[in-house]
Amino acid sequence: MRIQIKNVLAILPGAVERRSIYIDGNTIASTGECPEGFTPDRVIDGGGLLAAPGFVNAHTHGYMAIMRGYADDLGFDDWLFGRVMPFENRIKPEDAYWSCMLAAMEMIRAGTTSYLDMHMFPDVTVQAALDSGMRAVISRGLSGGEDDVEGGKRRLREAETEIGKYRNTSSRIGFMLAPHAVYTCGESYLREIADKARELGLGIHTHLAETDGEVRGCYEKHGCSPVELFDRFGLLRSNTVAAHCVRLSISDINILSYRGVSVAVNTGSNLKLGNGLPPLASLRRHGVNL
Repeated sequence: MRIQIKNVLAILPGAVERRSIYIDGNTIASTGECPEGFTPDRVIDGGGLLAAPGFVNAHTHGYMAIMRGYADDLGFDDWLFGRVMPFENRIKPEDAYWSCMLAAMEMIRAGTTSYLDMHMFPDVTVQAALDSGMRAVISRGLSGGEDDVEGGKRRLREAETEIGKYRNTSSRIGFMLAPHAVYTCGESYLREIADKARELGLGIHTHLAETDGEVRGCYEKHGCSPVELFDRFGLLRSNTVAAHCVRLSISDINILSYRGVSVAVNTGSNLKLGNGLPPLASLRRHGVNL
């Protein structure tokens, strides 16, 4: 089908202008002059509307959409360890698929066309992304350490298998490796993930410096901040996306800037769980990509 959206205010590279947009099948053929030989099958009046590129959700967990409202009004530790993780253990792969499809429909309705997902259900999360028609970068959440060596190995194997199976399936699907957080990954495991990411040519997707408790625990166990720990093992690079980054020192910010890390800001999540907000002005001043 050929569609013309006329008289719409369009966000374009370097400008916001009133234009006509011409769509031929799944391709935007023009955002200005009518293409030669183009006859629209449908004309949409875009007066009073804004046309924007698709939004990007830079950090999400699609399988958790069905948990919305389940663990409200709790502090982070009670929320995660007391309610969310036990619930996750009861979710079946089929449940995760439909939750991811629900998340996809909600994102599409809000104008989001691409997302970065951290999951714990191999195959079904990728399948939901493919079935939804969205662009997605998929990462299997990785946790493991001295207390869960075999579990950590299994999760990393699942990630590798999934990547090998789907990496060339669709140009809309990409992959990263996702160490969950400093408090769920041991030092040797973090080193192993960093080595595997370099071997496979993949970026890193992680939660970092989200809470006061995370930072305190990291100092007590490792003698440094979460940012410093991840940097120690080579996990902070120009293709790293670090979610949250609420509790940062100036030293941490300098490291993120120097390494070229991108920070995924999660305002709603951070406020809902009472974790506060990241130092956005300072991150911007130091040139960190938000």
